Amino acid sequence: MRVIDLLEQFGPGLQRPHAASIRLQRYSGLWELRISFSGDASRVFYFTLNDGSFVLLHGFIKKTEKLPKKELEIALNRKQDFLKRCEK
Repeated sequence: MRVIDLLEQFGPGLQRPHAASIRLQRYSGLWELRISFSGDASRVFYFTLNDGSFVLLHGFIKKTEKLPKKELEIALNRKQDFLKRCEK
């Protein structure tokens, strides 16, 4: 919860080591919260709405050096679904 509190406090200005943008074109607009606890690395993908609020999309425990494509795709699909439902 501490990192989510930091996101609320600093907003888009929150940077490494707590947050980082996903730099692959396909996932443009997605960010990751970077959480370390007891040697485990957890990630929560999110994006920012125009009103400055954040939508947390998907969290997982990171076990490899690279971000797994499967986890990125889950986040991207959830983002697209959220935006599609907001259009109605």
